[in-house]
Amino acid sequence: MMSEYENPTITFYPHESEFDVNPEEQKPALSTNERLMNYNGRLKESLNNGIRFTEVFDTLINTTDLNELFQSIKTLASYQLDDDYLVYPIQYSRADFYLIFINRLLSLNDKETVILMSSEKDRALYHEFPGINACGRFKFKVDSADEQRAFYIDERTGLSLFYIDFSDKVLYFNSRDIVELLIANDAENDKEDLIRFEKYLVSIGECVEQAYGYEVDFNLLNARRNAVYPIVSETEPEVALDRLFIMGSEAGCMLKSGMNGEAIMNLSDSVVLTLFDENLAGGNSPKWVITVKDDEDKISFFDLLVRYDFFKDWYLENLQSVEIRRARCFWKEDDGEA
Repeated sequence: MMSEYENPTITFYPHESEFDVNPEEQKPALSTNERLMNYNGRLKESLNNGIRFTEVFDTLINTTDLNELFQSIKTLASYQLDDDYLVYPIQYSRADFYLIFINRLLSLNDKETVILMSSEKDRALYHEFPGINACGRFKFKVDSADEQRAFYIDERTGLSLFYIDFSDKVLYFNSRDIVELLIANDAENDKEDLIRFEKYLVSIGECVEQAYGYEVDFNLLNARRNAVYPIVSETEPEVALDRLFIMGSEAGCMLKSGMNGEAIMNLSDSVVLTLFDENLAGGNSPKWVITVKDDEDKISFFDLLVRYDFFKDWYLENLQSVEIRRARCFWKEDDGEA
């Protein structure tokens, strides 16, 4: 009878084997007090996160130090205020933070000309520039793929005037949308207001360039010495040049040919417009560009569009060949640039 009990004792586990037990399941359950302590600790962390946010926001709106200002917007650009334990129902957006940053930056450089306004409807912020399209309202549209990138747009049309990247430190102006908003529809705008608005945009580029080392493409707003404006045509824009000759003659400005085949027009005693192949001497593929020269380096391509009606009409008529190129971030698959 004893042989019936010689087999070893078998232990039965709730899983298929003793090795199937999940380590997490072996942890003892938290006591009620431990759960309460854990909740309280997480809530404190959430509250401290909110307090930290107010400190950074306070720096954004009050600091007089340019480096502190930049660090505050960099922090707010990626700051997560809400979490699972605490949600703030009323908040300003990243787009709002970027508007505040622009105003503060210009203010600290004594160049603030745009008005920061708040919508009565949803408290969203926007920039107002009286005199532009009756009363221009501008805001930032944040890039959905990267919240440190944004486009500065006209609220009514959605046209983007410039692109800024707070991470890579670049700012690019958008020639096409600037022309469409301010030049093609300039009947709505006084020429002096357009020049004031141009100075406002240039001030933004100059401030981020000088204060933070941004790479800035001023594009058609560039009035600096040796500024060059590449056009979209890869070959000589013969039809456009013929039209410039005719339209210029009617306005009393003669288009002449230079020694190297460049097209030269004296718009005044001190302002000279030149179209030429920049790669002609180097033997590379053609790269047609436009330059504007004046005695004081204060006149940009945009200024010509504002000052000379015949030149504006010529440019708008021949955009297909002489439009000023813009940065890739503005390209679209259906507009022939991509």
